[in-house]
Amino acid sequence: MKWTAVSVRVPTAPRMNDVTAQSATTRPLEAKTMSRAIAKVNDLSWMTGGPQGSGVDSSANIFAGACVLGGLWTFGLREYYSSIKGPHSYFEVRVNSDKIRSHVNNVDVLATFDAETLIRHAEEVDPGGGILYDPTFSNIEIDKVDTIETPVVLRIKARLSKQGLPGNVTGILEEAKRRGVNLFPIPYNDIIAKTASQIGSTSSASSQESSTSSQSQPPSRYSVLTRPTSTSPLREPSPARRKSLT
Repeated sequence: MKWTAVSVRVPTAPRMNDVTAQSATTRPLEAKTMSRAIAKVNDLSWMTGGPQGSGVDSSANIFAGACVLGGLWTFGLREYYSSIKGPHSYFEVRVNSDKIRSHVNNVDVLATFDAETLIRHAEEVDPGGGILYDPTFSNIEIDKVDTIETPVVLRIKARLSKQGLPGNVTGILEEAKRRGVNLFPIPYNDIIAKTASQIGSTSSASSQESSTSSQSQPPSRYSVLTRPTSTSPLREPSPARRKSLT
């Protein structure tokens, strides 16, 4: 299933032209396929992917929304299975200074939530582009990812074998590197653990401060509400109250 959305541009960002740069500054020396690389400004095809329910849709919407607020035109293409959680899904966001009405097949930046996204989409990244991934993915074998169809596994492994590369994520990354794609390993779990630790220490400090503050305040007759128990006697309304109720 596919879903597309076009967002309007907020006219705040100035138009900037493309500039050229020497390929040596934008890609590894192993890449021989391009003599020069184009450094694009305000012209980007960005993709993120992962299991459904992992935040793919939210991440893409945040990124696209930030680009719109920056004054850029955006176009989104979402592809997903008809399942709530589990199967692979991905979201492409194209950004440009000019008005755009469609997506493109090439990818400039691939942000991966899991190894499957890296295996499926790494070959779509253009030379000079970049891949963000968790280094713990490196040793995952392609044929061990159960959600990748067998024909896709065989096709990818055959392609890597012809280049003398192993049939795992390390082979995928090496292939991308040879094509001039920049690799950005990011330890996701370390970042999450560090952030959780910081949030936890902040929350703990706030709780202690709140507890100290509440203990230092004098009790109020409105701070505690009591409920009569089953043994509490019930008071009959006064004659005047009964008359007002009737």
